[in-house]
Amino acid sequence: GKALHLTIRATGYPLPVLAESGPLPAGLYFTDNANGTAVIVGTPAAGSGGRYPITITATNASGTATRRSTIVVVQRRRR
Repeated sequence: GKALHLTIRATGYPLPVLAESGPLPAGLYFTDNANGTAVIVGTPAAGSGGRYPITITATNASGTATRRSTIVVVQRRRR
C-alpha cells in the first residue's frame, strides 16, 4: 500500500531513449521523460506481492545498454 517513485537516469549524447520490458506489478507505471530520465511510479495493487524481473534499455545513436533489475512487492499480513 506504499507509493513508489523511482527515477532512472542514463547519460550519453544524444540523450538516450529509455524503455522498460518485463511485467510491472499492477498499479506501477513506466514513463520515459525524453530527457535521459524515466520514472516508475504508482502504488502496487493489493494482491500483487511477488518478484518482478524487469529490463531497462537505454538507446541512442551510439548504441544500446541494458540493466536488469527486480522489483519486489512485499505484502504484509493483516493481523
